[in-house]
Amino acid sequence: MLHVSRLKAEAGALYENVLLMRAFAEQQQEQIQDYSKNLEKYIKEEEIETIITGRENKDEIEKLPARHIAGVFEHNLDLTATFEGVMPIYQNQATLISLWSTFESGTFLVAQSLSAEKNTRLRRKESGISSVAHYLNEIDRLGLKHRNQRMYRTDCEFLSLIVGRIRNAWVHNGGRCKNKSVSEIVRKDSDLLVRNNLIKINHSFLFRVIESMRSISEEIYLLSSRQRNV
Repeated sequence: MLHVSRLKAEAGALYENVLLMRAFAEQQQEQIQDYSKNLEKYIKEEEIETIITGRENKDEIEKLPARHIAGVFEHNLDLTATFEGVMPIYQNQATLISLWSTFESGTFLVAQSLSAEKNTRLRRKESGISSVAHYLNEIDRLGLKHRNQRMYRTDCEFLSLIVGRIRNAWVHNGGRCKNKSVSEIVRKDSDLLVRNNLIKINHSFLFRVIESMRSISEEIYLLSSRQRNV
């Protein structure tokens, strides 16, 4: 009885995980939109001790009503600007980082299983390229060649030269444009902008990322299915 090869299993897991991440991202966008529309119902009011200036300019402590969301008080921050404007920036960057991590680990496992089938070792990563680009290059080198090389290279370049750098800006620089190449990427891409000194990743950018990952992982899975079962 034939069983699924390790290569096909890892390729299938990669494809399924990308589809799962796509579903998560879609649901998150719906939740963000619903949250923004109904922000008022998440605002709570409670009495807090507040220092006020009383008679003869003496400070007094009184309990006054204060509006807040999860301990973030309206007298300290604009709740609408914070939770409708800033919070989605952090949610989208977290999604991007999760997507990248899922895709990077999945392509590594595919490359590793393919090298085992070929009884060879993976090459060392060249400096200056992302791990994702390295694993995709190895998968291609070891025989799983995308049937549409032009589309494949376009997707790979988008992930490596644009997405990877935006991801790195968040992971290593707190979402700030600290070098010219990242600033240039943000300037040229209509789905990216800088707000509150942070790179804002629009949901349309996320879905471009997901589509590139989906296209690549689907092709890898289809090609792995053509490998002889062992």
